[in-house]
Amino acid sequence: MMRRGLAALLGAVLLVTTGCALTDRAGAAVIIDGQRYTSQQLANDFRALDEALGDQQKPGTMDQVNRAIISILISKAIMEKASKETGVAINQDAIATLREQLIMQTGGEKEFAAFAATKGVPPTMIDDVLANTVFTNDLGAKLVGGTNTDAQVQAANEYFLGLAKTMNVEVAPRYGKWDPSQMLADLPVNDLSVAAAQ
Repeated sequence: MMRRGLAALLGAVLLVTTGCALTDRAGAAVIIDGQRYTSQQLANDFRALDEALGDQQKPGTMDQVNRAIISILISKAIMEKASKETGVAINQDAIATLREQLIMQTGGEKEFAAFAATKGVPPTMIDDVLANTVFTNDLGAKLVGGTNTDAQVQAANEYFLGLAKTMNVEVAPRYGKWDPSQMLADLPVNDLSVAAAQ
């Protein structure tokens, strides 16, 4: 059974009313440990998500979708840092296998992209979200061991939250502010594991 990954966790953790804010300089939407993601890139990803949706219901307002996209970027950066610090590899083969399973379960590439879009995930970021799901499980298994997957996922998420507090994340004010210590549940949940149960 697939578990909620880091992206799902940060879908509830990130853009709130306190924390680090980025002044609108050089068109940056967010800067993560010095890596810049521009407002134009965000607009392009939003447009790609909108196109993938087709006739499906949007996952939220434009502001909510933009925040969900930014959450994927932050979660990817945390995952990559966690991989370097713990030595747990990001398993590309497992990601590819998971993607193929979900494509089959949703009826094809286009249908899967549309499903992902309803969860606030643009087509170009699908593999990032799947990577977070796979990596969360792998890291949890290393941290806890045994067969208690709930405990493993909890341990991995606690590790991610601790690591997030050490990172320099600046978000442009128009997209919100980031506080890794708070939990919210009103953002789109970019967790693609739901497809496995359908």
